[in-house]
Amino acid sequence: MQMIENSEGLRHEFTVTLPAETITTRVNTRLAEIGKTARLPGFRPGKVPMVLMRKRYGPSVRAEIITTSVQESTAQLLKERSLRPAQEPEVRITAGSGNGQEDLSFTVTFDALPQIPAIDFGSLSLERLTVEVDDQSLGRAMDQLLAASPRAPEPVTEDRPSQSGDIMILTLDGTIEGEGGSVLTGERVSLELGQNRFVPGFDEAMLGARVGETRTFTFVMPETLPDPLADRSAVFAGRAVAFTANVTALQDVKAMPSAETLAKTYGAENIESMQNTVRQLLEGEYALQSRERLKRLLLDRLAATCVFDVPPGMLEMESAALWQQVMDAKAKGELEPEEMTRDEETLKAEYRAVAERRIRLGLILAEIGRTNTITLTPGDIEQALRVGTRRVPHALKARMVAYYCKTPHMFNAVKATALEDKIVDFILARAAVTERVVTAEELARDDVGDSEKGEETAPLDGAELGAAPQDG
Repeated sequence: MQMIENSEGLRHEFTVTLPAETITTRVNTRLAEIGKTARLPGFRPGKVPMVLMRKRYGPSVRAEIITTSVQESTAQLLKERSLRPAQEPEVRITAGSGNGQEDLSFTVTFDALPQIPAIDFGSLSLERLTVEVDDQSLGRAMDQLLAASPRAPEPVTEDRPSQSGDIMILTLDGTIEGEGGSVLTGERVSLELGQNRFVPGFDEAMLGARVGETRTFTFVMPETLPDPLADRSAVFAGRAVAFTANVTALQDVKAMPSAETLAKTYGAENIESMQNTVRQLLEGEYALQSRERLKRLLLDRLAATCVFDVPPGMLEMESAALWQQVMDAKAKGELEPEEMTRDEETLKAEYRAVAERRIRLGLILAEIGRTNTITLTPGDIEQALRVGTRRVPHALKARMVAYYCKTPHMFNAVKATALEDKIVDFILARAAVTERVVTAEELARDDVGDSEKGEETAPLDGAELGAAPQDG
C-alpha cells in the first residue's frame, strides 16, 4: 500500500494506492471460495470452471473486494497515525474500479479529533450555593398554592343585591336605536361584575340587580370594543344600543380555601404533612438551580482553560444549524431587541463563537468520559427522565416518560443529557468545591446573572405535589 498525505491542521487527506495484483489476487481468492458451493446448470457443485465464475460473479466480487480493501486500508492508516475522525471519512475512488488492469487509487478526507489537553480537576476552584428553606420561604410557597387553588362558584340562594365579584347569569337583548330587530342576544350570558370585560359601563349598570330583576339602559358604543365584540366594532362603533338584561341567577365565587382544606385537596393527611412535602419540593428545586449554576461555572472554566482548535467540518455544521435557528427567531420577531438591530455580519460572528464553544465543551466532556470509562446505567436514564418530567402533572407523567422512551430522537437527547450530567458529576467530585449558604433571592439573582439568554426558573406549582387539586 502506497500513501501520500496532504494535511493541514485537523483536516487530513490521504491518497492511497493498492497494486492491481493485490486486488486481482483477492478477487481470485474470493471467487474460489464461492466456487466451492456455486451451482450453475450443467456443473456439479464446486466443479464450475474459473472462467465461468469470473464471467458470472466477477463484477460483483470485484466491487465487494474494492469496498473491503478501502475500508481495511482506511482503518490501517488511522491506526498507524493514531487519528480519530470527528465524522465519517469521505472516500473517493479515483482509479482502478474498472476491469483490474490498473492500480486501485482512492482519497480519504476527514477532520481528526484534536488532542485534548490534560485537565487537573483538583485545580478547579468552584463555589456551590445552597439555600436552607426557612419558615418565611415555606410560608410564601404555601400562600402561592392557596392563591392558585381553584375556587368554584356557588349559587347565591339568599335574596340579595348583586355585588362586585359576583357572577351574574343574564338573558340579554340589544337593539340599535332607530332600527328594528335585535343585534345582540344571548341566553345564560355569564358576567363577572367588576371585571369590565363587556361593554364599558355595563357592569356598573347591572351592579345591585337581584335575581329576577330586569334592567334597561342605552349606551353609545365606543370606537373599539372588548374581545367578545371586537369583530363587530365596525357595526356598533359610535351607535346607541338599547339593552334589556334579565338576571336569571347569581353565583358567588367561593373564598380562598383554608390551608387544612388545601392539604386535603392535595391528598395530604394534614397541613404539617403538606408543608413537609412543599419544603422537600423547594429544597429539590433550589438544589437543581444551584447545580445548574455550578455546572455553568464549571463549563465556563473548562472553556477558558482548555483551549484547542475544533474540527472545521463540525464547526461549519454547528454554525449553520445555530444560524438557521437565529434566522427563524428573527423572522418571528423573537430575538432580543439589540440583536434585531445588529448587523448580520457581527451577529453571525457572535453565534459562530457560540457554536465553537459548544463543540469544544462537547469534545472535552466526551474525552473525559472516554478516558475514564464513564458509561450510563439504566438508573442514570431513569433519573434523567424523572428530572426532565418533574414539572409534568402527575397524571400525565407516565405517558410522557413512555413518549420519551418510544421516540428515538427524544430518547437519544435524554441519554446525551444523562451522560453529560454524569461526566460533570465525575469532575465536580474531584474539583475543589466550597459551599456558601444564601437566601433564595440571592440564588435567583446569581442564577439570572450566570444564565444564558432565555433561561429562567419556573415557579413552584401544584402539579409538582403529585396530585391535581380538586374543585370543591
